[in-house]
Amino acid sequence: MVTQAQLTKDLRMLESYGLINRKVYPQVPPKVEYSTTAMGEQFMPVLTALERFATVYEAQAN
Repeated sequence: MVTQAQLTKDLRMLESYGLINRKVYPQVPPKVEYSTTAMGEQFMPVLTALERFATVYEAQAN
């Protein structure tokens, strides 16, 4: 399970790398939305390839 603190840290890291945008809405309770940037969209095939690799490797390991 991922804690709220770890999720926030990871999202801020992805934002600092330019892979996602963070939009904060000035309301109560606070609302934050994340979206992928153009660079993030270009990175998606890499993540998809890593997911396929992990799935195949996991199947072979079991």
